[in-house]
Amino acid sequence: APNRFRGGPVRPLRHASVEESSNDLPPPGQEWDDVDMDTAELRDIPLFEGLPTQELARVAGWLEPIEVPAGWYLLNQGSYPEGFFVVLEGSVTVEREGTDVATIDAGDFFGEIALLEDDRRTATVTSATRVRAAVMNAADFFEMCAEIPRVCERVTAAALERGQR
Repeated sequence: APNRFRGGPVRPLRHASVEESSNDLPPPGQEWDDVDMDTAELRDIPLFEGLPTQELARVAGWLEPIEVPAGWYLLNQGSYPEGFFVVLEGSVTVEREGTDVATIDAGDFFGEIALLEDDRRTATVTSATRVRAAVMNAADFFEMCAEIPRVCERVTAAALERGQR
């Protein structure tokens, strides 16, 4: 039968052998994507202040750590929301319509307005320095809000204040 795909015959994929792989195996009982945040680091974030250890552990499970260099676009104004960010180290610049409107430093968060309003991003956020942050996807953000109302109240209050700027 003739090949239906352009570019010639389809070749089977070749997988790397164990010897060729440069990846180490994860510790027993841990999956590759099991990279939770450290609850001790979250205790110092005002958003999570006063949460019991069990709730902090739940939040840590929803967050994924990232690290980006200066000048990296984290959010683009007008795009659909996909995540919520907590700045752990460094600072980011918030701009609307090309004008800088705020700087967000370690311990603060961003990305909540579009998620709460179920609308497009209201600002562009760029890393001003090297940034370590924790990212939570939209589904986990809403799960956090449902399970830990105290955090949701703090996020909502910040969103209302920021919306008035």
